[in-house]
Amino acid sequence: MTAPDPPAIAKQRSNILRKVLVTGVIGALGFGLTELVLPNGPWSWLSSVFLGSVAFVTQFLVDVERRLDSVERTYQKESSATRSLIHSDFSKINEAAKLSREMDGSGLPIDDIVRLIRSATHITPIVPQLVLDLARTEIARVSAILEDLARGGDVSYEGEDRDWLISLTRLAHHSIDAVSLDTVDVGTEHFLSSHIGRLYLTEQARSVRRGVRVRRVHVLNPLDPNPQALDQVTREQEQLGIEVRVLPPERRPRSTKALVDFIVFDGTLSYETTPASEQTEATPVIVDTRLVPDEQRVARRRQMFADLWDAAIPLGKAPLG
Repeated sequence: MTAPDPPAIAKQRSNILRKVLVTGVIGALGFGLTELVLPNGPWSWLSSVFLGSVAFVTQFLVDVERRLDSVERTYQKESSATRSLIHSDFSKINEAAKLSREMDGSGLPIDDIVRLIRSATHITPIVPQLVLDLARTEIARVSAILEDLARGGDVSYEGEDRDWLISLTRLAHHSIDAVSLDTVDVGTEHFLSSHIGRLYLTEQARSVRRGVRVRRVHVLNPLDPNPQALDQVTREQEQLGIEVRVLPPERRPRSTKALVDFIVFDGTLSYETTPASEQTEATPVIVDTRLVPDEQRVARRRQMFADLWDAAIPLGKAPLG
């Protein structure tokens, strides 16, 4: 049991004392006034008791009314707070139920979605502000990617990507069809000789061992031929089980004048890079990287690859310089 609050006890005693004093004063006034009118009679005592009783009851009723008003205000306040809390809780429950239904209808594994949510809840407010900002930024980035993929829109990354390419190569189920421009993939410091390029090559070899068909068309650059580098790259790819063909300029189909460096994974997703229009350094500069899930555009990429593949020359039969 909670002990009474000392200030509350003191206030209660003060109120009782006040009521007694007021009752006594009014009773005394009634006695005095009656004595002036009817001296030495019983009416003085009766009027004193009556007026004192009326004063006491009046104070009691006023006090009761004040308490009732206070209780009513408190009730209204608590009732409003309770309604707001219930409304908020029901809204959260409805949102959670809606989210649960959407999770059930998602193509992603529920365990992965739950893992992401649970991991986010582990970021507590006591961590450094920089960590919170980084976590929010990453959540926003992943959310934006998922939203773009869900509606079939392009997903763009400014500069050269280092994650999507490796992940898609590891996840491919049956085919990887790539078109490589010499301006990007072959040169003194070409992409395939970089760290990410070597890792990409390793993952392609693993994909081949998993039964994934990996094909690559190297589009020769007539303005800057580099037969030694191209021969080294293509021979290494062939040894790893990658099907390689070379496309000389004179065999390029007329329908493929404007070419970009792209890779079609499983015939359903196109990975495309855009090099800078002017290359002032030995290492090619990638302006942006895009993931294209749109079915019609991917179908055009598949057809473009098929045309280039048919026009290209198998390795060993193609002049490299």
